Amino acid sequence: MSGAPPTVVSLAAWCDLDRMPKGAVSVGVTSFKVREYALLSDGREVTLLDDRGWGTNEPLAGMSVAHVVGNLHMAVLPDDAEETGEDHEWGHFVDRLREAGVAVTVDELRLVPYGIILSDRLRAVLGLPPAR
Repeated sequence: MSGAPPTVVSLAAWCDLDRMPKGAVSVGVTSFKVREYALLSDGREVTLLDDRGWGTNEPLAGMSVAHVVGNLHMAVLPDDAEETGEDHEWGHFVDRLREAGVAVTVDELRLVPYGIILSDRLRAVLGLPPAR
């Protein structure tokens, strides 16, 4: 194991179904949960935010991946995004990473690749194959 301090390799938002109606894909409110995290060079994952999500009355049957991803992007926006123009809680991310022993700046985080990961359960409902 290297003595080098850990760095952020990637950032991601992981999305899963939080609550589905009993009819699974037909009626009722479906809730989605989102967790943003950083993957570090030492293999650790650091949760950055885990209090995001959204709900919809739209049936899951026929819901597009673009619809889910669009709502996911809206869910992770900071509350003051309209005023700041920021698309993520960069300052909060830096604080969480520093707590985990990672020295990083907002400018450095902006350069890190950001991915969207849908859970296998959500992928199945959307008619997608499981993730590799």
